[in-house]
Amino acid sequence: HTGNGKYFVKAAPADSPAARLYEREIAVNTALPWDIPAPRIQYSSRKDGWLVMVFDFLDARDADLSPGSPDLDGVVSALTAIGATRAWDAAPPASTNVTALQDKATALLGKQPSGQPWDMYRDATDSFGTSVLTGDRLVHYDLHPGNLKVTADAAVLAVDWAFACAGAPWIDAALLVPRLIEAGHTPAAAERLASRLPAWRAAPGPAVTALAALWTMF
Repeated sequence: HTGNGKYFVKAAPADSPAARLYEREIAVNTALPWDIPAPRIQYSSRKDGWLVMVFDFLDARDADLSPGSPDLDGVVSALTAIGATRAWDAAPPASTNVTALQDKATALLGKQPSGQPWDMYRDATDSFGTSVLTGDRLVHYDLHPGNLKVTADAAVLAVDWAFACAGAPWIDAALLVPRLIEAGHTPAAAERLASRLPAWRAAPGPAVTALAALWTMF
């Protein structure tokens, strides 16, 4: 709370494990085009052993992803805008994020016996190569209901860009489908909703399945 209004502050010690993610969040938010639905960063600093970000305050609630929700149109619009935007200079590739999921999956599957459901996960992920994720589009990578905020006028804005990266434009859509299923959609209904996104038509089926498996195991 300030004399000029309310702002949202994020800060972490410069030697915190979160520091590298905060550095990424500063970089992407500083470079976000104005047509991306997100609160704007107004200030950042790296002083006195702290990383600090100050954003416009967003008076909003978490998005409702359940079937029939009035928020779904806004979610599709937000993903469309993000996927159509070029990533900022020096953005890390999406493969950097996904490789971490693969490492966790390998460790988990190595402890599991053969048979279902673990063989299903092995089949989905064994032949998955991250080269299909390559691209120059902006990827948020962590679009769940808590990071999709709905304002009083029904606008949907994306927050918490700490895992943002560069990649194929369908990645955010592929990662949203498990969230939709978690919210109550059938797999077929979730895919129908995702198909409203232009980038979805270019999404390779095996890669979508592999990302869903990796997300589920994570």
